[in-house]
Amino acid sequence: MKIWKYALGGLLVFLVSGCMATTALQMGGAPHPFDGKWQGLMRLSIGTADCVRRLGMNVTVQNGKISGRVLLKDKPRIIEGFLADDGGEDRFKIRHSTRFYDYKFVGKFAEETAKGTWKSRDCAGSWSLRKVGV
Repeated sequence: MKIWKYALGGLLVFLVSGCMATTALQMGGAPHPFDGKWQGLMRLSIGTADCVRRLGMNVTVQNGKISGRVLLKDKPRIIEGFLADDGGEDRFKIRHSTRFYDYKFVGKFAEETAKGTWKSRDCAGSWSLRKVGV
């Protein structure tokens, strides 16, 4: 009976530590080469008259997690996402009050610059950032 007790206890410790490791990775737990402060712009390429033509962005990358805030149509919006660890495309978004209207960004970060494209329901364009601090 004691063997089962220790075996179940060990299994529980294994499962909990695995969940904690997964959560740490999802939260951007390890230092990332592109950590720091970034500034840039998103520009409109195509869209309706309601689309934002140009918008300044200030974001922070910490442990591979992108965060920031922008003023979009006079309302504060949150920028959030993660950088790819495997060299794939980096993805982040400006979260809208309704997910249907999120601004989705795809691109690549390099040592000092980052660039890519963005799109929302009715609009699309390009974005670029430059690293301005640690």
